[in-house]
Amino acid sequence: MCFSKVYNNRRIHRSLMLTFLLIVLAGIFVSNVFAEGGKCPTCSNTLSYNYGAWTPYSADKTKHIRTITPYCTNCGLTLTSYPSTPESHKYGEKPRIIIEDKSEPSCRGTIIYTCEICDYDLPDSFSESHKRGNTCKFCNTYFPTHEEEAERYIGKSNEDSEEGEGYQDDAEGNEEIADNNLGEGESESGNSEDEYNNGVGAINSAGEENSNSEENLGLSDDELGRGSSENDSSEISIDNSQGYNNDSQINEDESRSRFAEVEDGHENAQEKLAEANSVINENQEEEGQNNESINIENSINESGEAGVPVKYTTGEYVSTSTDLQIDNVDPAISIIRNYKNFNESSFSFGKGWNFNYDTRIIVGIRSDYNNFYESLKLLLSDIELIFTEACSDYEAAMEAALKSKRLAELSVEAAGSAILHAENAKKAAENAKNFGSAAKINAGQAEDYANKAIMHLNNSRESAMNAINLGKTAENYAIEARKFAEKAKQKAESAINSANRAIEHANKTSKQSLKDRANNALERARNLKNRADDKYPAEQGN
Repeated sequence: MCFSKVYNNRRIHRSLMLTFLLIVLAGIFVSNVFAEGGKCPTCSNTLSYNYGAWTPYSADKTKHIRTITPYCTNCGLTLTSYPSTPESHKYGEKPRIIIEDKSEPSCRGTIIYTCEICDYDLPDSFSESHKRGNTCKFCNTYFPTHEEEAERYIGKSNEDSEEGEGYQDDAEGNEEIADNNLGEGESESGNSEDEYNNGVGAINSAGEENSNSEENLGLSDDELGRGSSENDSSEISIDNSQGYNNDSQINEDESRSRFAEVEDGHENAQEKLAEANSVINENQEEEGQNNESINIENSINESGEAGVPVKYTTGEYVSTSTDLQIDNVDPAISIIRNYKNFNESSFSFGKGWNFNYDTRIIVGIRSDYNNFYESLKLLLSDIELIFTEACSDYEAAMEAALKSKRLAELSVEAAGSAILHAENAKKAAENAKNFGSAAKINAGQAEDYANKAIMHLNNSRESAMNAINLGKTAENYAIEARKFAEKAKQKAESAINSANRAIEHANKTSKQSLKDRANNALERARNLKNRADDKYPAEQGN
């Protein structure tokens, strides 16, 4: 066993020796081949080298290596590449700093050192607390002092307050514009309603005028029909008047014939009448006085001034008519009728009537009437026969004359009726014309009212559109006012927060003026907040 052990040791020793020898030989070969300036093993030409890029060395992160490849430019032999000797990284003077978290009090992050040869990054974490009044070397942040902080927050608070006050002024200005537009819109709405009512009134007036026009046209047609009827009646009355006139002429001729017979009988009665005349002449003067008294009684001029046929001083209606006038006999015969509606006496023709041959008792006028009557009575027997015959002829003449007169009156009446109907026809035509003119005027007024209605309704529509537009404008200004107010509130809250921060920092200093300014900034911000809240309170549910 000892021998075997020794043998084995020798074998190990020989193996180690052989290995060492090979390593030495390989080292000599490599040193001759791979060392710069080495020779090509084939042609002994001086070798050239390709140098690879530097890369981090995996065995040591603080170093980097590169690959070297020898080659012969003479025979083109390329030898096996080998690693260079590891070298330490060469970092630049300005490392890269990555800030992962930063605030005024502190910052943290990573510093990265980069090798200028292989670009290897070597990270190094850091956390730095800032000092007031200094700038951080890592994040370059200046950490202000409490006084500086107070000044900054005071400035920010006042700036927010000023900006918020501007927003509040804009809000109130827009609200005022909105109120004005709303007032104008309400005014336009009232104008629209007034114009609409005026338009409706004009339409109603147009309808009334149109109805009046139609009514006047109907009345015009009625008057035209009545005028035509009156014209026909006038023509009929003219025909009747002519017929009555012809008949009257016939009776007048008969009356004249009868009166001629009376004239013949008159000659026979002349002698008797002459005797009677002597008696009559004696009493003529007294009779004249009586007649004058009667005439005075029957006069239509009792009041001193007369109207026709009504006395305008008393209102009494008077009328005098001569029914018959015969001038070709002696004495002349006249039958005269008188009427007075104030006369209460009643004679031959009734109450208020009298005529010149009426019989009456007149007291105190003819006291010797009996003597006169006795004288005439002696002549009565002589003229009775003549008078009877004359009366017969006279009655026949009177009957014919009266008939002629009645026919003449009927003719006149018919002519008057014709004239009346003609006048009525003329009046009807004039009325028709007037109604037609009135209808035309009504139609024109209806058209005017219709045009006014259109104008008023257009004005109403325009005013309504103006009211709508003003309402929308007012709404837009109100919305803008609300937005400005919200911004004012936000700025006020921000100003309050900044002022509170300013007070916190000011209280850490010894400057009372700084504390006062911070409190003033807070008061200003709160005033803005109260102003905004009073003007625009927060909506419920928000």
